[in-house]
Amino acid sequence: MRIGIDLGGTKTEVIALDDAGEQRFRHRLPTPREDYQQTIETIATLVDMAEQATGQTGSVGIGIPGSLSPYTGVVKNANSTWLNGQPFDSDVSRRLKREVRLANDANCLAVSEAVDGAAAGGANGICGDYRYRVWRGRSAKWPGAHRRQRYGR
Repeated sequence: MRIGIDLGGTKTEVIALDDAGEQRFRHRLPTPREDYQQTIETIATLVDMAEQATGQTGSVGIGIPGSLSPYTGVVKNANSTWLNGQPFDSDVSRRLKREVRLANDANCLAVSEAVDGAAAGGANGICGDYRYRVWRGRSAKWPGAHRRQRYGR
């Protein structure tokens, strides 16, 4: 079973999918704003609810409104500012007593659209502001996306 968490600014939602990709459980709770530890506890509660409802233990993936720095291992650029500067994946892994996978929520959306959404069946796609693309079903940064872009004029 796969458990997905969507951590948003106002709600945190869980979905549990069986091996065929069918929804087995879905639930949402309010996101505890400005409270890092309570955010971790909310995720733990949702994972526990999903596993109790399905009777199975699952792998866990979390989409967040930010990203992990590959250099420091802490969250950066999150609009849920209480996550910034925190080793969120490590802290959630420790709380759940298992490895978790963390990704930017926009990247999660791009891959989801490529796999079973509007872009399903296509070889490649572009998402949003051209900073991310889907290449063979995987999210990939657009070359130069890290540089400041100049628009207009």
